[in-house]
Amino acid sequence: MEKKLYLLRMNCQGTQVDIEEYDLAKHDELSKWFEEKELPWQTDDPFKEWKLVAEAFGEDRIIHFTLRKDDAKRYWQTFSETLKEYYNCVEKAEELLRVHGPGNVRHEQSKENIALCSISDIFYVYEKPFVKLVYRLGNRFRTDAIFTEYDIPCWKLEFIHSGGLSVHERKLLRTDQRTFEEWMQLIMKEPDGAETQKQTVIEQISKLYGIQLSQEQILYDPTANCYLLKEDAERSVLGNLMPEAAGDIKEIAKYTSFESLIAILESGKIRMNSIVSMNDKTETDFLGDVIKNYEEDYEQEDDKYLFADKEFITSFTSKIDDLDMWRLYGDNARGACMVFERDAKQSDDLYKIRYIDPQSKDIAKVSELMVKLKEMGIRFRLNCLQKYRHFLKHVDYHAEEESRLLVFSERPDGWFINRDNGILTPYMEKALNKSDRMKTGAYPFRLRRIILGPSIKDKDANLMQVFYMSHQYGYYLSVEESRINSYR
Repeated sequence: MEKKLYLLRMNCQGTQVDIEEYDLAKHDELSKWFEEKELPWQTDDPFKEWKLVAEAFGEDRIIHFTLRKDDAKRYWQTFSETLKEYYNCVEKAEELLRVHGPGNVRHEQSKENIALCSISDIFYVYEKPFVKLVYRLGNRFRTDAIFTEYDIPCWKLEFIHSGGLSVHERKLLRTDQRTFEEWMQLIMKEPDGAETQKQTVIEQISKLYGIQLSQEQILYDPTANCYLLKEDAERSVLGNLMPEAAGDIKEIAKYTSFESLIAILESGKIRMNSIVSMNDKTETDFLGDVIKNYEEDYEQEDDKYLFADKEFITSFTSKIDDLDMWRLYGDNARGACMVFERDAKQSDDLYKIRYIDPQSKDIAKVSELMVKLKEMGIRFRLNCLQKYRHFLKHVDYHAEEESRLLVFSERPDGWFINRDNGILTPYMEKALNKSDRMKTGAYPFRLRRIILGPSIKDKDANLMQVFYMSHQYGYYLSVEESRINSYR
């Protein structure tokens, strides 16, 4: 009688469990093992059996194996039911967070441990991990990559394949016996006294700004244990401090060195550098002291770099062929001005820089609000100022007429050492559109003109060379010389 091995394996998508049937006679070493070992675990190598099965049939996504068909069906039934229950709970969690949560919820599924029969779903609130649901099939060991305290979710609910939940509140294992629904009710519950504290926020804003808000416009952020305003409410209070989408600008310019221009044309890609290299607080976060009136309980100085490594930025100006811009950013007028055309002005996420005087009455009011609420024991954050902080800049730079594009990504395309400040910096690369048809995922602006600087060497020769080169690489654009002739 032929001996069969029944192997249970999770599919590549992590959505179901399949039973695979194998003839042991075709695998001599494995067949011999099962014939000679009545108790396979009684051996000097407790993983020997597993290794033999993995070598014969591939180790990825194996959950369990058995010589008994009835056992395989029974395990399959259990695993399939718990997997289905997991996905039902993911749907319930998403619905609860979207309907009753604080807003700004992002759902991300991870299959990085799919080879080890594990999947996870993380719900981020204001870009911080709030609830993580994890499903683990089988008894194989896995670990989750944790770089900082910020990577630890406020709550982790782990579904065990044999049934039940293992729940962590940050690093603390909870021993309460609750159903999934009961855990979600606890997780979503606002702190005691929330209505009173929201009313205090309303009263202080009314005194300072003369604006009456409702309780529905005050939100609670459970990831930071603080209160904040809905975006429309915050904009009504801080309108003079909020950046605006650059919807009315048709052309934008980027000044660069001649060498960088050639590298961009050759590669067909343009880089967006992480904001970690913008180490001047006047460039990225000069209002950091008035954005919130508290420090995170687990905040660490070095964590700011890990967040900055996920934010990639490019700066532009509406000043085209401008003498001051040539001096500052165009290699002292020896470089090039790349002029981009914007087609999707309403949806390309380009924002004008809002230039702010830190000594203004607007900032003084914000500071007073933060101090008052802190004195009353209320943790409070101005979330729009936090969200758009990279589009706020000191008033001294207003002549630059700058706008910025900000993109988020967990993984950079490469790294380089910034020659201006020596900081090791990650970057993203976006493909330039060479035709009128905009490609998905490419740079959102179309390169239309190249202007060579007023002090570039061998201007006539380089003008023609750049024109020939750009057309050889498939660009449809014009190459011009600067109209400025007074530069010395």
